[in-house]
Amino acid sequence: MSFAAPVAPGAQRRPGAVTAAGYALYLVAVLLVINAVLPLPSSGKVADALRQAYANSTNPTPDSVATGYRVGIVAATIVTIILAVGVAILAAFDLRGSRVSRIITWVAAGLGVLCLGCGLGGGLTGEISSTSTTSGGVSTDTVNRLVKQAQPGWVRPTSTTLSVIGLLALILVIILLALPSSHPFFRGRGPGTPGGGDPAYPNLAYPPVPGPGPYPQPPIAPDAPPAHPGHTPPADQPPAPPTP
Repeated sequence: MSFAAPVAPGAQRRPGAVTAAGYALYLVAVLLVINAVLPLPSSGKVADALRQAYANSTNPTPDSVATGYRVGIVAATIVTIILAVGVAILAAFDLRGSRVSRIITWVAAGLGVLCLGCGLGGGLTGEISSTSTTSGGVSTDTVNRLVKQAQPGWVRPTSTTLSVIGLLALILVIILLALPSSHPFFRGRGPGTPGGGDPAYPNLAYPPVPGPGPYPQPPIAPDAPPAHPGHTPPADQPPAPPTP
């Protein structure tokens, strides 16, 4: 099966590597949206769990902790959805052959790989010690336990799986856009094609300017002698016979 999209006559065919990279970016955008809305259904229970964990704390108070969590989760959801829209826009321009979009995609994908890699590494190996406490004197072990109980058991594994898929997709995008087969699609764009050079303009050549016409000759009087007497015989002499 070929990933190459049909093109109009005269247009440049898009390489399969570029098409695969564009669809991989669309996949990353979808995963970002899913990860953003994943904790929203259980956010109320998590806020109640935090309020319970900080029940004996005066600084911060239980209500301020719960409110801070609600505001933080909504802000994180909005920011993540905006990032997903940006990734989808990059995918659309990459599929059109935009050289600027490919450079931005490399930078954004590299930062995404770095952030996801660090986040997954910290989530898999960075368990918080039960002896540490928060600013309100609450044990972090208590906070983590209550939050995990408030969330459905499938939320964290699903989020981790989606993050791993997104990480692999971003790595694949970086590799596909760097393949030699992808370079001509971004560098060899002809005029008037999406993502290419300057647009083609109609030929506005002016018509040729007409030159000066033949000058009029002065009239010749009937009794005037010919301009070349040697070539015209006199009127009373017959013309000479042709030379054999």
